[in-house]
Amino acid sequence: VCPSIYEPFGIINLEAMACGTPVVASAVGGIREVVVDGVTGRLVPFEALSEDNPEPKEAERFAKDLAHAVNSLLAAPEELKNMAAAARKRVEAHFTWKAVAKKTLDFYQKLIGTSRPSS
Repeated sequence: VCPSIYEPFGIINLEAMACGTPVVASAVGGIREVVVDGVTGRLVPFEALSEDNPEPKEAERFAKDLAHAVNSLLAAPEELKNMAAAARKRVEAHFTWKAVAKKTLDFYQKLIGTSRPSS
């Protein structure tokens, strides 16, 4: 469970997913890039008080929504199992050093207008 109110990337979510653990997290920042709602975990909507104050606009509702997301997953063992497998698979496909290096290389090659042989 990652109830962050601000998260540029959210490596802890990747670490959990790499261990085959579905994640329940706030739908903020980079967490939205890592966790696929309904596939690798649950994203809980979050609204800040203001641009200058990141505290939850409705803290009690946010807490209840987090608890509901956790409890609903725990009550659905088959869904939990499927999300666990999908979480691990997503990390392996998109967030290993090899996958990140490939994306970086592809991006640089696109910038300079070349393509590399397919592997």
